[in-house]
Amino acid sequence: MLSNEMRTPFINLLGLAELLSSQTFGDLNAKQSSYVESIASSAQRMMTLLTDVIDLNSLEWGQGELALDTFELHAFLVSLINPFETVARKKTSHLHWTVRQISGGWQQTRAGLVE
Repeated sequence: MLSNEMRTPFINLLGLAELLSSQTFGDLNAKQSSYVESIASSAQRMMTLLTDVIDLNSLEWGQGELALDTFELHAFLVSLINPFETVARKKTSHLHWTVRQISGGWQQTRAGLVE
């Protein structure tokens, strides 16, 4: 039950960010839209981390199994670097990174790869 109590604030943030980005209550300027996108992205990352922590805790207590994901590494790296590119652009800096194409998928827990 504690896991639901911990997830609720992030679910609320995601819902409010979605409501704001739908512009139901008025138009958002570019800066406001960027902030809403950042809030939603951060809340989603926190939800993912929280879920991973809860899953790992279950594994430690022998109450679950480790689920490996197969995913495209390049797309995963792009999702990690995007927030840094946004910050660099705001500071009029340039962030350049290159990843050579790797064939095949990776099998790993996403949290394990982020760490």
